[in-house]
Amino acid sequence: MSVNPSYIKDLSLLQSAYNHYVHYYMAQIYSKERKNEGKHAQDEERKVIQRARQRLRDHRYKFAVAHDLPKRYQDILDPINAHSDDEYFPKKDVYIVKKLPFRSKAATTFIRRLDEEIKKFNNSQKKRHQQRHRIRVKNSPLSIFPRAPDGLPLDFYDPDWFNSMLPARKQSLIGDQQTLAFLPNPLLSLTSASAPDEKLSDKKFTEKFWNQGTQKYDLRYQIVEEEDDDSSDHLNSYTGDSIDLNDTSGGDSKEEEIRGFDDDDMDKGSMNRNMHEVSYIDRPQSALQQDDIMDDGELEEFYSKSAFAGGLTSDEWNDLQ
Repeated sequence: MSVNPSYIKDLSLLQSAYNHYVHYYMAQIYSKERKNEGKHAQDEERKVIQRARQRLRDHRYKFAVAHDLPKRYQDILDPINAHSDDEYFPKKDVYIVKKLPFRSKAATTFIRRLDEEIKKFNNSQKKRHQQRHRIRVKNSPLSIFPRAPDGLPLDFYDPDWFNSMLPARKQSLIGDQQTLAFLPNPLLSLTSASAPDEKLSDKKFTEKFWNQGTQKYDLRYQIVEEEDDDSSDHLNSYTGDSIDLNDTSGGDSKEEEIRGFDDDDMDKGSMNRNMHEVSYIDRPQSALQQDDIMDDGELEEFYSKSAFAGGLTSDEWNDLQ
């Protein structure tokens, strides 16, 4: 580490550096360790692994661009989340490749084929191999970076992992433009035998291998349900219950009921006329309802003195009494 001796006696600068290191940097570390012991060491290790992962991504992507690999291959190698991380195994002095739960076997096989071609190219050019010695094991540990990249071809994602997602998540992963990227046998990738198929455009490649490459994927969420036109027509055509006008059954009984009702009303009306000889035709209805609580003075407010009790004037009524 190079040190500029001209700043050794600059006390104001040294004081600022001290305050930043002690009261900011170390204070943050202390705060993390206080909440979760060992958190700072985990974060630092994570940064180291992420930087190594970034270098691995750059190495693969630059090779794909330099050798003019198909655009769909370049799109897969572009996001850093598409690349697996590794873990150092000190006994063997190697790095064990971790498993990405969202990456399909076809995608993993293709990347292995790409690494083989990169190694062959470096050996042919007598270039020094600067990458880590990475090995793959059967039961490899899971990656500490579980986030899956969005917008990649469908066959990049593991079928079981993809099928376990909600429809909205599936839509965000593959989008509207659904494509495939890998051959039915990914071991043939980057070989002369598969060159004609790999040179196809993304559209033609997808059309050729779509049925074969999507058999394990659940894409039923893309099916649009058709509206039930029959039910709507039935609701719109409903006009209520129908009546048969020619059906006269029950008509005689109804007429008898109506006739009996009229006779009863006539008997009750005749009884009322016999009991009440005074006509109330000219009196308001409100007065009829309040007769029980009104005296003669209140009645005169509702009627004129010259017309009530059967149309007789008050003097005629008194003479009659």
